Amino acid sequence: MDNFLSAICLLLMCGGCSARVVTVSPGPLIRVEGQPVSIRCDVIEYGGPREQDFEWMMSREPTGQKIKIISTFDAGYSHPSLSKRVASGDISVVHLQDNEAELKIAEVKPMDAGFYWCQTPSTDSVISGNYEAQVQLIVISNTLSVAPWTPPPVVSAGGDLTLTCNVTRKLTQATYLSMTWSVKKGGTSEKLLTFGPDVNLVAAPQLTKRFMDGGIRMVPGKDGALDLVISKVAKSDEGVYECSGAEWAYEASEWVKIVESTKEMGPVAVASVEPQDKCTYVAVGANFTVPLNHPLTIGNRLRWNNNGRVIYDRLPDQRLRAGKAEDILDDGSLNLRNLLETMSGLYTPEIYLQDEKLVPDLKSLNLCVIAGVKKPNVTMDCQNNNTTVKFTCMTEDSCSSCHYEWLQNENLLNEVKGKSLRKVARDVETDLFTCRVSNPVSTLKSEPVTQNCYNGQSYVWIQVVRGGLCLLLIVSFIIIFLCYRARIKTQRTSETRNTDGRTDCSEL
Repeated sequence: MDNFLSAICLLLMCGGCSARVVTVSPGPLIRVEGQPVSIRCDVIEYGGPREQDFEWMMSREPTGQKIKIISTFDAGYSHPSLSKRVASGDISVVHLQDNEAELKIAEVKPMDAGFYWCQTPSTDSVISGNYEAQVQLIVISNTLSVAPWTPPPVVSAGGDLTLTCNVTRKLTQATYLSMTWSVKKGGTSEKLLTFGPDVNLVAAPQLTKRFMDGGIRMVPGKDGALDLVISKVAKSDEGVYECSGAEWAYEASEWVKIVESTKEMGPVAVASVEPQDKCTYVAVGANFTVPLNHPLTIGNRLRWNNNGRVIYDRLPDQRLRAGKAEDILDDGSLNLRNLLETMSGLYTPEIYLQDEKLVPDLKSLNLCVIAGVKKPNVTMDCQNNNTTVKFTCMTEDSCSSCHYEWLQNENLLNEVKGKSLRKVARDVETDLFTCRVSNPVSTLKSEPVTQNCYNGQSYVWIQVVRGGLCLLLIVSFIIIFLCYRARIKTQRTSETRNTDGRTDCSEL
């Protein structure tokens, strides 16, 4: 009976009370050596004062011996092996709210890996619920590597700028990588494009339209690197470019950045495109050498860029990061073979000395690769009743940069420069006309032609025939007139003589 009454009393005392619940950050937590770690702990459904105290312990193994780390109310709580770190602030605990605290490790060490317990001393009138929670902390080495390529210092306006960067890490746990390109203008760094940690590409808000139009894009590079290509660069694209890599863990359906590294790629200036008349013109299919115009010594790094894109990169140890050995002559000049129109643009050399300093003021060359002209032919058009002849110089392709000249009997007509030529047909009856077409890389002329609108001998015979016909008409008219007069005379004679006679025209 006494036991029954005790149970009734206990139920009356606990009526309406809740069971204590202690929780910590969901794990396991993957963190990188030397980086900060924060583990939160909170308690709900408790009795007693609003502000709760917290104690932290850890063990190397789930069931191993626990080591006291730190307490919110007991200054002498820490194990001697951790007391110095607690005193220095490397390990600390802070109250975030009355019922929430956070264990903080400023620089986590490999020895910190293990299982962490958060405990809350009871303030409840009745022991109910859980008073501790556990989470695992995994500490991995910092193997994150960010390796950018130095971009060309000068890019021609309207060309492409290629920014190459490689981000890697040793995979020991389920971590993920991201890469971000940014540009620093003055003291402000602006993000351009981020790839990862998932498979998404995210452009900065101010670049969304340019990204959607393909003006800024990411493409695979060499040796696992990624290239950010900025097309149609302008003065607004100038600045110091940077590449950032980050390693991430995916915890409780959220991405957590566990380490990050940023490397400067280098400054980029945008130069105005040289006027077209300053181009060095070369024909399609030809070979051309872009001179280096600077001595090259052993230990120098040599790089050539075309419109901001690296096409050749030789390291001081002679290893090639881009291009082929046959692309360069012994003096470092660029050897271009079998040129295409797409190979036009600004060619810029870069020489880096042994101290990685860039040789200044190296001469660039604006190369314009165009097709040679096709052989023209001349057509004729007779106008104004064949008195005028129009010659037209015809080419297979439209040639906006072509220059036209006319020759008459192999003599240049300086006053005529267009595609067509008009002459009085009679004045040039037997003359030979040729058109000559040229552009900066080639010149060709047509076969000679002679006008066929006017022919002098045919004209004489036509006049003779016309004259003969006129004379015949005149004679016929005279004969008809004389016959008519003879008939009239005969009729009159017959009437006066009253005789029957008949006069024939032969009597005349």
